Amino acid sequence: MTPGTSNSECEKGEEDDRKIFKIFKTPISKGREHFKTTSKRLQNLPDGQGAGMNKTNKITTQIKRLKESNYKRKVKIRVMPLKKNPNHYSIYLDMWVNNKHEYRFLERYLTGDKLRDDESVRIALATRDKEEAEYYKNDISYSLSNWKKKGNFLEYFAAYAAKQPHPSWTSGLHAFENFMTGRHTLQFQHIDTRLIESYRDHLLETFAVNTAWMYFAKLKACLNHAVKDGILEKNPAKDVSIGRQETDKVFLTTDEITRLENAECPHPELKRAFLFACHTGLRLSDIEALNWRSISEGNLTIRQQKTSDLLIIPLPAEAIDLLGTQATGPVFDLPSRTYILKALKKWAQNAGIDKHIGFHTARHTFAVTSLEMEIDIYTLSKLMGHRTLEQ
Repeated sequence: MTPGTSNSECEKGEEDDRKIFKIFKTPISKGREHFKTTSKRLQNLPDGQGAGMNKTNKITTQIKRLKESNYKRKVKIRVMPLKKNPNHYSIYLDMWVNNKHEYRFLERYLTGDKLRDDESVRIALATRDKEEAEYYKNDISYSLSNWKKKGNFLEYFAAYAAKQPHPSWTSGLHAFENFMTGRHTLQFQHIDTRLIESYRDHLLETFAVNTAWMYFAKLKACLNHAVKDGILEKNPAKDVSIGRQETDKVFLTTDEITRLENAECPHPELKRAFLFACHTGLRLSDIEALNWRSISEGNLTIRQQKTSDLLIIPLPAEAIDLLGTQATGPVFDLPSRTYILKALKKWAQNAGIDKHIGFHTARHTFAVTSLEMEIDIYTLSKLMGHRTLEQ
């Protein structure tokens, strides 16, 4: 036992460092003042006090070592003199937890005994590393590099959405921008679960369930990409979700298709494109991207916008008639998607059809018509560009 050290203090110093930390609640200024004045106290000790200046120098060296280890660390190692023996020091961690300042005593001590002090410092450094790793893991804002965490997520989202071929990405971006009304900057470090949950609730209050699901999925996909880019360590939206609602698939009967053919449509080019989709099963995104060079000898060859898979289908006579004379450039000159929805609604009313129709209605119509013509499900799946039969 080191002279000047009580049995109880030595026993505490030898306890397992994995023992549950005690929370030391004391004013921040007081804790820091103890650390700042430690060296001065030791250097001004009267002759003969404690175990002498040799012991004092050893403690000063250990304290300097701990202080230097704090450089650029979020969790600091501090020391505080013991009340019963001011020449001995207790080692503790100084850190922020849930936006509150906490001091966690490790029950390790500096007493001037070189072997014991070296062991205490080693355990303190290892414990700090472990605690800091957990600190970073649980706090998304500290899982970023200094420059990346201050990046503007709104700009990142806009740039990522612009690279995506499907227009729903633009809609998803606008939905999030509207939610962030009045703000032009959102740093990555400020994206937390609370913000994500608030956005989810906003979507469910503002849009139909499936629309909310689609917009929320775009945000989650963008955050996943930020993880892939090394900006985020984990996706803060991972455990937040919106359930997709099953809906009845609307399709048109042969009679309803005939009625549409004979009814006036506000946009003639839209009428031609929609009926073409009813006979081919193409998605709107593929209709919009369709070029005349993709059509040759009664066959259509395209790279699907949604999946990037190659699709080759023979065109039925009705679809070829709708194409008209071979030309160059885009096959269809369609208006905006907002106008498309309004025009389809008006067209259906003109045809006396009481159904909410969209371009996906044309795709469903093609599927139902093909099954009625006894086309097997495997062939139909390939014609519609599905990767699996379950789609």
